[in-house]
Amino acid sequence: MKKHLPLLVTLLVTFVIFWPVTNGEYLAGWDDDQQILNNPDVTNLSWSSIQNYFTTYYVASYQPLASLSFGIEYYFFGENAFVHHFTNLLLHLLNVFLLYQLLIKLFKEKVIMILFVTSIFALHPLQTELVGWISTRSTLLYAGTFFLSCIFYLNYLIKEDSKSLNLGLCVLFFALSLFSKATAVTLPIVLLLLDYYVGRKVSWRMFLEKVPMFIYSVMIGLASIDSRKVLDSIGDFRDYYTFFEKIALSSYTLLFYLFKTIIPTNLYTYYGYPMKIDEDNLGLLYLISPLILVGVLGLIYWVYIKSKPTFKREWMFGFLFFAINIGLVINFTPFGPTMVAERYNYLPIIGIAICLGLLMNELLKRTKFKNAVYAVFGLMLMLFAIQSRKQSYIWESSETLWKNAIEHTNGVYPWMELGNEYQKRGLIDLAIEYYNGGVKLNPYYTNVYYYRGMAVKTKGDKAYAKIDFERVIKSDGAKKGDAFYERGLLYEEMNMLDSAIVDYDSALFYKPESPAMFRKRTLTGGDENISNQGALMQRIGLMMTRGDSLMQTGALAGALEVFENVLMINPGMATALMSKGLIQSAQADFAGAVITFTTIIEYNPANQRARLSRAFAYTQTKEFQKSVEDYNYVTEVLGERTGEVLYFKAIALLNMGQKEEACKDLTEAGKLGYQLAADLKMEVCL
Repeated sequence: MKKHLPLLVTLLVTFVIFWPVTNGEYLAGWDDDQQILNNPDVTNLSWSSIQNYFTTYYVASYQPLASLSFGIEYYFFGENAFVHHFTNLLLHLLNVFLLYQLLIKLFKEKVIMILFVTSIFALHPLQTELVGWISTRSTLLYAGTFFLSCIFYLNYLIKEDSKSLNLGLCVLFFALSLFSKATAVTLPIVLLLLDYYVGRKVSWRMFLEKVPMFIYSVMIGLASIDSRKVLDSIGDFRDYYTFFEKIALSSYTLLFYLFKTIIPTNLYTYYGYPMKIDEDNLGLLYLISPLILVGVLGLIYWVYIKSKPTFKREWMFGFLFFAINIGLVINFTPFGPTMVAERYNYLPIIGIAICLGLLMNELLKRTKFKNAVYAVFGLMLMLFAIQSRKQSYIWESSETLWKNAIEHTNGVYPWMELGNEYQKRGLIDLAIEYYNGGVKLNPYYTNVYYYRGMAVKTKGDKAYAKIDFERVIKSDGAKKGDAFYERGLLYEEMNMLDSAIVDYDSALFYKPESPAMFRKRTLTGGDENISNQGALMQRIGLMMTRGDSLMQTGALAGALEVFENVLMINPGMATALMSKGLIQSAQADFAGAVITFTTIIEYNPANQRARLSRAFAYTQTKEFQKSVEDYNYVTEVLGERTGEVLYFKAIALLNMGQKEEACKDLTEAGKLGYQLAADLKMEVCL
């Protein structure tokens, strides 16, 4: 027990440091909604959904074991962000334990160094993203199985007995690591590095035994490329950056991970690609990064050649472990919208930590001031822990994350996303403020104009909305088709029907499944694109079935997104609007429900269900007069004078202080056999 006390203390401190992340929300817009809340394969665990985990890409990634873990958690605990965050924290602690076991096999008697490397991995601020962001589950799972594969491979190399068993377990955990995250494709190369480290003699067998692993790596690597459509993004990357600039960005990326491991200050939650200065050149720091990298590599080589043979092997092992595992994300070819991401350094950080630990170990041998060495490296760990605790609070919500990004970076994307967050909440003025901030930073990023146009349109400023949509139309941005559709709607409201039809045609050119198809058909009365419309109607039917299923299982957030997607295609679909309004009421978003039910009533004033639902929502928003008007419409115009309707109308009247009228309705409702009305009458009318 005494022997393992330092590890237990490290685990306990790590648990305490990262505990605040368990209070975090699901991060909508950061994949948590698509990975979990709106993923029917997760919210409806079954044999069929388990099969889908292994045959389907989620959020442009192939990570079946991560999806399976989400499905199991949702099955037992439902929509519970705490459980998902807590599992991430436990997985990180398990990885700390497994790394400790691996380091013991590698460095044996270097106890202080082993504990130091383990502590860096456990407490480093760069690890906060892995614990605080639920969707990074795949990295945590791949790392743990990666460690286990390495442990069993070392057993295979070192132990004389059970060789076949250890090699088989090594391959098994390698497969599990691949099924967790495609980044595990580097593991066969790391196993070759372990061969070098233990001094294994080079032979054909050393390579042949890893051939199946390399084959698996290629297969999963191709699946990952296909899932992310990487090849589709290379063109844009090549068009914007020159060959030398791509080398500069790759060099900067390597330096970022290297230096942030040693000095983790100014950490952000979003690291976008840099814009060129005056659309001509990157900033100076990026351009000189290759030179700085050459200097750093020269320093590393100098330490290597000045060292003893044993130290050389250990030093080279640490550096190569970092280089191999970071090599996939150096951004010569982009794999996403961010240039660097803290989660990518989860395993590579170990290589740098090993190099630091070796330097500490050598200093302890060569100096009389051992206490000073302990103090310096101890202070380093303490500062890491303090910074990690601070970072943990940032991962509370999408709002806190985007605010952090805005505070530390000058990219337009966080401004736009925070504006979108506020627009979803109905805080339109605040949303426009952030869209304006994004435009000031980069007036050439046209997506922000589209979202600002939607916001100002909501406020009723259609003329300015039209200007913003036209800015998008003049560009080649991703929202061009949507902008044509929105401008078409404005033309339709202005009774410029010919212009509206032209815009709807343009919208369909850029986005064949645009709701413009329905608007054009309404205006022209034509039957063109019947086959396309039939396919689209079939798709809508499938989406409605999926939404209804999610509602029945209680996955309201997922169902709401499905119905909103349906309404993007067919804005006037009453059943989708009704379901959306009912979900909003169930989520206590009564103001939003009123808007939704009003849309239905505008299409069909005699829709009784929408009238009653809006009346109830008005009661919750304390707009009692409007509630009574809706109930009166149902009883007087639609002739639905039931006990239930009269009972709820009476409640609205009581809230308005009209006791006499309320009691009349309660009396009538009681006579119609509605017992709740009779009970309430006994309570308030006698």
